[in-house]
Amino acid sequence: MRNNKNKTAIVVGGGLTGIIGAILLADKFESVYIIEKDSFCGGLLKSTEDNLGISYDLGTHIPNETLIPEIDQILFGSSKNFIKEWTCFEEIRQGNFFAGKWNLETSSVDSRNLKKNIYKKGIKELLLRTKKSNKKDIKSFLYETIGPTFSNNIALPIIKKLYDADPKTLTCSSSVNYFGLGRIIALTPEITNKLKKREVFDNKLSYHTHEDYWQRKKILEKDLPSGNYFYPKKSVGIQSWINFLLEKAIKKNVKVINKEFVEKIFHNSKQIESIKLGNCKKKINCDFLLWTAPAHLIFKAANIPLNKSNSNIKFRTSNIFNFSYDLPLINQNSFFLWNWDVNYKGFRITLYPNMQRKIQPSLNNVTVEVLSNKEDSIYLSSDEIDEELKKINLISKKAKILSKMKQVAHNTFPVPTFEFQRKIIKDRDKIYETFKNIYLSGRFAGKNWFQNDVIKETYFEIKNRFG
Repeated sequence: MRNNKNKTAIVVGGGLTGIIGAILLADKFESVYIIEKDSFCGGLLKSTEDNLGISYDLGTHIPNETLIPEIDQILFGSSKNFIKEWTCFEEIRQGNFFAGKWNLETSSVDSRNLKKNIYKKGIKELLLRTKKSNKKDIKSFLYETIGPTFSNNIALPIIKKLYDADPKTLTCSSSVNYFGLGRIIALTPEITNKLKKREVFDNKLSYHTHEDYWQRKKILEKDLPSGNYFYPKKSVGIQSWINFLLEKAIKKNVKVINKEFVEKIFHNSKQIESIKLGNCKKKINCDFLLWTAPAHLIFKAANIPLNKSNSNIKFRTSNIFNFSYDLPLINQNSFFLWNWDVNYKGFRITLYPNMQRKIQPSLNNVTVEVLSNKEDSIYLSSDEIDEELKKINLISKKAKILSKMKQVAHNTFPVPTFEFQRKIIKDRDKIYETFKNIYLSGRFAGKNWFQNDVIKETYFEIKNRFG
């Protein structure tokens, strides 16, 4: 049986997709390597400890089932493992802060928080827009769907806060959908529920409550199964998921090489034949290359002309502020909160106690994420973000910080400009024209943005290629 396998597969990038890809390829190849530039695998799915030994996640994620049994078996193990290792949730409890008010039912912005005259004008514009928009840039799309008033007073200022870019240069496909800024709360729950039966309004109005959303979801999906969400029971946070997957990969004889990069790709007649590592200079034969890192790195390594047009390709820096307090959080229900108020710098807040209360009941720890330009990162302080948490009444003004920690991850969040999208597609097409035995996976492949979509895409590609 082993003789029927291909010889060597190499996975570049030891993030979640890379590890899962390596596990799948281990059943198809005699040898599989993961090449990871950092000291540890996991990408953004890493955890770190502060000086009190409290764990925080970098780019916090709550994984959920794909409902493809083979993938979910890899991701989470057996049903016994579910119970032992994971806290299970049917939904992710979220809320948001906008125009000085909290809404703990949904992450969508409540337009009713605007001044009455602005709100009334915005509602009239929204209701008169009954046609689907085909506009590609964010500003034009929003103007044609929710109207200029709500666009200028809600969505566009938030987009400026997140991306610091001209909205006319940004594509709708990822940026609006990723943060859900194309939908808002308006009118009454009863009117909204009726309007949402029409697709044009369903696409721009949000349900007012979790209950309304889940009732509608059950009606639409009928007897279709709904995937659960999970968070690790272990105190080391999401890192334990990566540890679990790495252990599974290593048991399948996947070789993990950290602190390395691909310096050179040797190829002939559209086939990648081997790669050379940059630090140890080791050469490894290659029959198939799964590339989950930024695609442009392939051009230099393979000595092929790089597609130009990099001048306006921008990334945002992710600034992660971690706090532990001596008093309980005021909000003891939500997992994530979104601060859409442009008067504050924080945008995503993770409330760990609400996900881990049964495991670590005494901890009062939160993470606040701030997106910035690289050069502005050094000016963001923990004291400033602590003050924000108290101003928005998430933390008691009497609460004292027991520990704090700032993490900075540069170039983690691409600004979704048209130029960025064109470059990704050009790079991907050029690579596929040049090589037959390579597959690009992840955000830099220009296909999928969300974690589960990337995983499923990689699974089906490997299955279709190698049976």
